[in-house]
Amino acid sequence: MNSLMPKTYSISPITLNTPAISSVAMAASVAGELL
Repeated sequence: MNSLMPKTYSISPITLNTPAISSVAMAASVAGELL
């Protein structure tokens, strides 16, 4: 999951503008936790 964290943080500014990408980023973070 550590490898996904920097990506989610770098995408965070974009997620503020696009809820769709925000949901995808959240799903990716959840998937990272499960893996």
